[in-house]
Amino acid sequence: MKDTPDIWSLSLKELTDITTKNRPDITGGSLVITSACLAVALVRMSLEVSRKTTSETEPRKHLSEEIAILRKIQKRLSKTAEEDLAAFNAYRYPSISKKNGNKQEIQRQALVDAIKIPLASVLIIVEVLLILPGCVTYCKPHMLSDLRAAFFMLGGAAQGILSLVESNVGLLPEEQQAGYSEQVATQSKRLLDALTEAGIYLRPSGSNF
Repeated sequence: MKDTPDIWSLSLKELTDITTKNRPDITGGSLVITSACLAVALVRMSLEVSRKTTSETEPRKHLSEEIAILRKIQKRLSKTAEEDLAAFNAYRYPSISKKNGNKQEIQRQALVDAIKIPLASVLIIVEVLLILPGCVTYCKPHMLSDLRAAFFMLGGAAQGILSLVESNVGLLPEEQQAGYSEQVATQSKRLLDALTEAGIYLRPSGSNF
């Protein structure tokens, strides 16, 4: 099967170049998940800087715990970006796929994977959003704007992922669509609840966002 690009070894220019080809070597899903990974990195940056400039024991302990959690979450999220790209390649190049089955079976499974994997990434993003309110407490005031930026990035990425998933659900046989559409609706509700909760702490006063 065609080699899957290693997203994390690419420069920004290389990532842009393979995205803007008339036959891209990357998926919208993997790109949006990658942007969510960068948002998590921005959260970590806010906490790392805050920890460095904090001498008090309790805040440092809390920040260290949150950073460790976010580091693990970021690895899980980055893995879904790679898996989404692998599913795309299995769908696009079924005849040379390493998966067992005929072309139609491989493509059908790849399409299901292209629904399940992004949905899993949304759940991971929700985890991060639910962590953010606790981060606000110990984050240094001058880093709160970065934390807010990450909040908006995560929300936009998750909504973009759900939009892409809805499109993929529409490619399934009609009898299979209802179950996955229900999953999309459930994830959308979880996302909205998490955004609402985190937004209480992170939306700037008087903001229209």
